[in-house]
Amino acid sequence: MESRLYNHFIDLTVTGHSGDSTVVWYKQIDTQYNHSYPWTYMPRTNENVFPLPYLKSQQSVAYDNRIMTIGLTPQGTLSDIYTSADNGRTWFSGEEYVGPANAQASNQVAMLCTPDHFVWLFCGGSGQIWRGRLNRMGWTENQTSFTRTAH
Repeated sequence: MESRLYNHFIDLTVTGHSGDSTVVWYKQIDTQYNHSYPWTYMPRTNENVFPLPYLKSQQSVAYDNRIMTIGLTPQGTLSDIYTSADNGRTWFSGEEYVGPANAQASNQVAMLCTPDHFVWLFCGGSGQIWRGRLNRMGWTENQTSFTRTAH
């Protein structure tokens, strides 16, 4: 996703599994100078009390300047939606990003985000398809500055 710090940087976050734990890697790409920085492994540590839990069939999208992730719990039920605002170091689930209460997936889940900021959730096994977005992501920003042009 586009970096929040520099408009010519792209932030990449990749998650995977090591045993029963989730692991996270992060890197930046400078598109202005065509430079790619090395991958950084972000290990699970005792001081990080908000790691990404182990999820099967995990799916992540860039949404609202965060990473949004969902998957299946080890018990095979649809997980909460987890978000990270710090490129995967810490993850939170909460009231702002909530999945559909009746969503059921038994073997697979897929998620994507459209250019008009809708998040689509596809639930394997049940065949359910859900769509939603934060209301503020659907509003058009009103023009607040104007310039005068000579005719």
